[in-house]
Formats: sequence, structure tokens, C-alpha cells
Amino acid sequence: MSIAHKRLIIWPSSRRTNSGRISRVKNDGFTLIELLVVIAIIAILAAILLPVLAAARQKALIVECLDNQKQLGTGWKLYADENNGYIVGSGCNAKTDWRISPAGSGFVMPTIPSQISTSPSQNQALNQYLDQEGFMQGGLYPYCKNPNVMHCAADRRSFVAGYTAFDSYSLANGLNGSSSASYPQSSFVKDTSVHHTSSIYIFLEENDPRSQSAGSYTVNENINSWTLPITGTTYPADNWAGLTWWDGPAAYHITGETFIFVDGHAEMHKWLDSATITLANDMNTSSKPSDGLATTLAKCPRDLRYAANGYCFPAFGTNPGNN
Repeated sequence: MSIAHKRLIIWPSSRRTNSGRISRVKNDGFTLIELLVVIAIIAILAAILLPVLAAARQKALIVECLDNQKQLGTGWKLYADENNGYIVGSGCNAKTDWRISPAGSGFVMPTIPSQISTSPSQNQALNQYLDQEGFMQGGLYPYCKNPNVMHCAADRRSFVAGYTAFDSYSLANGLNGSSSASYPQSSFVKDTSVHHTSSIYIFLEENDPRSQSAGSYTVNENINSWTLPITGTTYPADNWAGLTWWDGPAAYHITGETFIFVDGHAEMHKWLDSATITLANDMNTSSKPSDGLATTLAKCPRDLRYAANGYCFPAFGTNPGNN
């Protein structure tokens, strides 16, 4: 075999020129155009996949939230079953309420573990610890042993700077709640009083960005129960004419929130009125979301009626009630 043949075997990337000499072919990598084409393809794929991944994440958060609601609803029913039909309180102050707020009068301040920072006095880890302790001090804990079920992972108040809220759910005031001077609605104290169990909700998500004092600490809280301002002349029969929001709805799931109903089913409800979504996203720490925003039936006709139709309360005054 000639030397030239040996070189061809050793250098398979070489070639013979017209003059008979051998030259080596150079591989200099990608050209600029090729690199730009690759980047463009990656950008197109990202544009296609990122919305899909975001939607999948939202669906997972909704599933987790609905599971929390079902656990809370099961605990609510078990409490009534073991207490002669009497339901757990919807406030957040006493041991017979479903939980006790760290700012509640009945809250027993625990010793804060050394790994939980108390500086500043308002921080997310501290708020979470105090809320979990408050849940364990309340009436629902013996029937629902996981205090994390009070938190929705999509609750944006945990992510925004300056907010530390951990409690995502509230119990409707018409189910063993309190009566105020402004809205003297009474409430049910036994589960057997609720007739339309598939349409009456127990727990719902609430966006309340306000802060409260908890001893020497500050916590963001859904304050007490969730209330609609039902009066003696606000009737289901007149399609809730004159009704307004009082406590704010939530939109932790982009444009909606979850509910758990007396019959045990949980659902995700999408808000339909733009004013409701604005209200549900309000993050003014100095007031509840319904203060100063569009809260009337004229602005939120579909959403406010949905909330009212599932809000349970007995007859009082001239109001026939909604159960």
C-alpha cells in the first residue's frame, strides 16, 4: 500500500485536490445563521410550552385546594356528628370555633421555637406558625389533624412583599356565627337545620389583606367569619335586590375560588363580573377589600347572587331566611 493510501486511511476527512495534493477539510462549528435558527426554535418551543406548563400548575393547585376543602368539610361534619348535631363555630376566638386566630381573645400564645425568627415581628414563617397553633387550639383540629389544610398554595398573600397571611379559608357566618348591630342576621347552630345541602357552602376562600396584633407580633388574617350584609329586607325571593359585598371574595386561582358544600362536594367557581375580580385581588392592608371598591349588585350581578344563593341563614325579622 502506498504512503498516499495510508494517509487517506489515517485522515478520512481529507480530500485530493485537482493538483493531486491532499488537503484537510476544516470543521469550524455552527455558523451565526445556524445558531440564530436554533435560538429561534428554542424560543418558539418555550412560547408553546410555558403556557401549557402554567396551566398544568394551576390545575394542580386547584386539585390541592379542593382536597383541603374536602378535609375541612369532613372535619366540620364529624364535629357535628359527635356533638349532637351542633356545628363548630365560624368565628375565630373560642375553643368551640373551627380555629382561633392569633389575634383572637381565646388564643394562647405558645413559646416560639428558636428556629422561627421573631424579627421583624411580622414575617411569613412566624405568621404560619401562629396560624397553625391557632388551628390546633380550635374545635376542628381533633377531626382534621393537619393544620396545613387551612392554607391554599395559590394564596398570593404569602408571596407578595409585606404580606404574611397563611389562613386561606373562612367559614360562612350563617353557620354558627355572630350577629352584629349593622347586620343582625341570626345563624344556624345545628347541621340538621340546613335543608339544601348541595347548594349551601360551609367554607370558602377569602382575601383579607388586613393585619392584626397578636401579642407583640403582627399577623395578616381573614378576620373572623365570612359575612354577607343580609338585612331584614334583603330577600332571596326578590333576587337579592340591594345586596352588596361585605367581606371580600378571593381569586387565588386566577379568576375564581373554591367552595365546600354541606353535602360534601367541593367545587371551583369562576367569577364572571370584572368588578368582582378587582375586589378579589385588592391588597390594601388598611381596609377590607370591599371598602371603597365597586361592591354593589349592579356592578357584580352574577357573582354576588351566586355567593348569596349559597349563603345560609335562618329567618329573622321579615326575612324568610335561606336554608
